[in-house]
Amino acid sequence: MPDEPARKHEVAFCADVSKWADRLFERDLSLPFGSSDIESFGRGSRKRSDLRVYERKTTGRGGLVLCGEVKLPGTPRGQTPFDLSLMQDAFSKAVAEGCRYFFTWNVEQLALFDQARYDAPSMHERCVGEWKLGLQLDKPTHVTLPEVIAKIRDEFLPRFFRDFAEIWSGRDTSVRLPASEFYIAVIDSHLGGPRGPVRELRDHLVAESEHNRAFDRDLRRWMIDQQWNFDREDSNSWRDAVDRAARSMSYVLSNRVLFYQAVRSRNDLPNLKLPRGADTARKALGYLRGRFQDAVDATGDYEPVFFPEEKEWAALQALSGTNSLEGWDKFITAVERLKFKEIPTDILGHVFQRLIGPEERHRFGQHYTDETIVDVINAFCIHKAGANVLDPSCGSGSFLVRAWYRKHHLDPELSNQELLEGLYGCDINPFPAHLATLNLAARNISNEENYPRVVRKNFFSVEPGQPFCELPKATRDRHGNREQERVELPSLDAVIGNPPYVRHELIPKAADKLVIADQTKEHLGRVVERAWKGIGLSKQSDLHVYFWPVAAQFLTEDGWFGFLTSSSWLDVRYGFPLQRWLLREFRVVAIIESVDEPWFEDARVKTVVTILQRCTDQSERDKNLVRFVRLKRKLAEILGPWSDECERQRASERLRDLILKTKTDLNNDRLRIMVKRQGDLWQEGLAVARMFAKQKAVSSRGVIEDDDADIEDNCADSLTIPPEIREATELWTAEYGGGKWGRYLRAPDFYFDLMREFGHRFVRLGEVATISYGIKSGCDAFFMPTDVSTKFLRDYPTEAEWSTLPLMKKCKRAEVENKKLVVLKCGDNTVHPVEAEFVRREVHNLRRVDRPIVLPEHIDTVVLWVAEPLNRLKGKLVHDFI
Repeated sequence: MPDEPARKHEVAFCADVSKWADRLFERDLSLPFGSSDIESFGRGSRKRSDLRVYERKTTGRGGLVLCGEVKLPGTPRGQTPFDLSLMQDAFSKAVAEGCRYFFTWNVEQLALFDQARYDAPSMHERCVGEWKLGLQLDKPTHVTLPEVIAKIRDEFLPRFFRDFAEIWSGRDTSVRLPASEFYIAVIDSHLGGPRGPVRELRDHLVAESEHNRAFDRDLRRWMIDQQWNFDREDSNSWRDAVDRAARSMSYVLSNRVLFYQAVRSRNDLPNLKLPRGADTARKALGYLRGRFQDAVDATGDYEPVFFPEEKEWAALQALSGTNSLEGWDKFITAVERLKFKEIPTDILGHVFQRLIGPEERHRFGQHYTDETIVDVINAFCIHKAGANVLDPSCGSGSFLVRAWYRKHHLDPELSNQELLEGLYGCDINPFPAHLATLNLAARNISNEENYPRVVRKNFFSVEPGQPFCELPKATRDRHGNREQERVELPSLDAVIGNPPYVRHELIPKAADKLVIADQTKEHLGRVVERAWKGIGLSKQSDLHVYFWPVAAQFLTEDGWFGFLTSSSWLDVRYGFPLQRWLLREFRVVAIIESVDEPWFEDARVKTVVTILQRCTDQSERDKNLVRFVRLKRKLAEILGPWSDECERQRASERLRDLILKTKTDLNNDRLRIMVKRQGDLWQEGLAVARMFAKQKAVSSRGVIEDDDADIEDNCADSLTIPPEIREATELWTAEYGGGKWGRYLRAPDFYFDLMREFGHRFVRLGEVATISYGIKSGCDAFFMPTDVSTKFLRDYPTEAEWSTLPLMKKCKRAEVENKKLVVLKCGDNTVHPVEAEFVRREVHNLRRVDRPIVLPEHIDTVVLWVAEPLNRLKGKLVHDFI
């Protein structure tokens, strides 16, 4: 029987939701819904659905259009809307009430179903879609918090009912989740929902580390083994590290469970279900290990997948939370019903790859990469089926998986084992590395030794001639254990990938607290200089830049290189040493950017593809033609439709061949290709170097202030390197000053018309004026927030409504209206009231200026302007903001 207090909370919550829905229907007449009601409390066995919605009618109540079950977070049935008993309950009531559409909702996540789908063999397959609140709720009382109420009432319900109106009216005919997205929704909600394994483990780690010194020591040692940076004394740093640990431990164990089900569907293996006797974490782990060993024995394969680490300390913790075993039991039961035998390996791979959401991938330093651009990069770089290919920061394996398909396309006769032998991946984080291993193993689940060469380590610790990874051998030692084979990284035919995007300010320094030595900026600089003596990268280089030379040192002559990275290196000072290195060591084949799509899921990061070919012959490099390619449409549209893998590969090859065959500038409605001779790019860089020398000479005479001169020196300076190579570094710096290559991608056509006609009459600004940096805040999201006062005053017209605002510090509406305070929204989307005297309006981006005269009321960006020390600001809102 449900807990009585929780049930009362549930009824009260449903009553509030019904009230908010009715107000929405009154306000928005475009919605075809007129009213809602709830089940009365205590109707015994003849209870109806918790919440029901009716069609809009001019008179009286319309027909029932939606009904569903609501369970509060933190209750036994509130873990996930995909709880089997909850779905069955909602379905039965919908059938009894003659309602086609029904839902299950644990407040965090709502799942919508269509009971009229008679062809759906399981309840899961009746799912139409899912809607997430965007907040994490752990207890029933959390639904009464003002910020939660505001989120549900003002954002979630309007969004859901707008979408449902399209579905109910028949205007939205795409009302079925793609198979991979559906599986991900079910799995992720069971893992990460209230009382799910992730949150139970998080609470367990927090509690044990606070009260058990030995456990705290073991947990910190485990985090250090993962090469994580954290500060145990900093509460925010430690909270983030514990949350990350809970997710990593849970996801790795869940992957093992998922892969067991995939293997079981193709082999005679027992069902996976925690027995009653497995009532402790240790017993449950023993049971799971036994089943995983069954899978290894049955297939003679997949040992790196099922047993990724010798010690099972992390897996033991993943099973140790208060309600962890219950959460894992529900997860295993849900996975059991997904019918893995019917899931193609393509979809199965996507399930593994997309299991972790965008926010969590960012926590692991990963970005999900659009596979269409991955295919294009691979078409440029992989020319033979037996190619040795490396992704030095492989994440969940997008590039390697698509490389597997590329190689299979080039020679369909190769066995799965032969295809895997030439693919090498490395990632510093355990979960993505395990995910990449799973993704490659899932290409062909068969009874042969399919060992992906993916290793979990810091790529900047990989050295030529040293073992890259270890793989199980067919032989066993005298104790019956599989012997291990050490595998070195061979000479590479291709380096591909999407290295992590981390700004240089966030790369730790050796002097920082509690940093890991081989992740510091100083270590990266030494590794780069060992790989390419005299390269002289700037101290301002973002993290991805260090991956270029370290990975390229393994390339053969004529080997190919294809990276998808942030595009800032094309135009900023830290990118100039990188440009110099590219021009001296490679044929720069193509640089590709899209107008329409970012290719990273984080649209704030402007991305570019760089295609290179190793070349030591200077004359060949100088006469090489560099293609700057600007895509004007989405890549999928340019490539065109395909019906199978072969057509997909050929579409990428056609675009590759078009780019490579272009010898002169090309411009059409799909793309623009600007062709530059590589030797000319080098000459432009020499001219810029001469200009820089002139600027520095002027600076030394005092025209530029000391601070600006330091910036100039730092930007051109190299990293701390051994004295014996300083001379070579200075030589490199002197002979190439850099180029603004981004203009070949982004400048309008008019610019090139102008330069063709009158370019000989222009001079660089640096030839006639001194140039220096202005103020660089280092964190615009904090120092330059957005003033949302006017919007909030409009949207919350009364003090009562104002009190529901999710402000970090409460304030009166009248104080904002009288301009004593302003309300600021920061880059992390938190909202803060601050005294008006501490902000000044600023023109942050000229693109937003649409008039010749700019008045303060036209600007919503402000600068935090505080000239007093923090201890004098106590008692003021700006103190709390800082």
